[in-house]
Amino acid sequence: MKIIIAAGALLAATLSTGAAAQVSLTNGSFEQVGQLYSPAIGGLFEASGWTNTSGLNIQASSALAGVEGTPAAAATGARFLRLVSDNPDPQNTGTIYQNLGTIVAGRAYTITGDAFGGDSINNLWGGLFSLSSGAGGTGDVYASTGVTGLARGASTSFSFSFAGTRATAGQSVFLNLVAAPSGPGQDIRGGVDNLQLSVAAVPEPASWAMMIGGFGLAGGTLRRRRIRVAFA
Repeated sequence: MKIIIAAGALLAATLSTGAAAQVSLTNGSFEQVGQLYSPAIGGLFEASGWTNTSGLNIQASSALAGVEGTPAAAATGARFLRLVSDNPDPQNTGTIYQNLGTIVAGRAYTITGDAFGGDSINNLWGGLFSLSSGAGGTGDVYASTGVTGLARGASTSFSFSFAGTRATAGQSVFLNLVAAPSGPGQDIRGGVDNLQLSVAAVPEPASWAMMIGGFGLAGGTLRRRRIRVAFA
């Protein structure tokens, strides 16, 4: 019976790992704005809580829903992230990131969101999204996904996730959003909105093995007890 209690305690401890984790997403709907970059382009602002590393700040900015053909119906609220690529200058590719916090072992981190194409003539928009240990997708990439082939008015949802382990515990986790590079002379418009971060407790494989072993040992103890009673 003591072994059963110990195994149950191990399960509870495993599922509660990281209860004090400081991991959160700020301004995932891009409604909060900061400094005005260009009033001449229709009210583009920096997105508060995010770091824009684009060559042109307007390439990854909070914008009014409906700007440049982005469907207003696809965006929650009045604003979304305008994420564009204007080649031939490679620095004109929208790139933005946010530090979400610190990884805790036994926690699964899932990002969901919506992406949609904007006012691009004969060009289809795409984006690359990742969770990594370094800003802007540097360091270890924990998980990533991408969307492609979005014409003006087209939209899609995306989701990707990873589970923190003992090896990654204590490391920073950054959410990175990048417009897929366009070809020479191509100007491609698109956007992202409705980003959400969910965190769920999951036991690590090693913990599962310990629990299974504990339950098996407990079962063997009970069987031995029943045998001793039968022959007493």
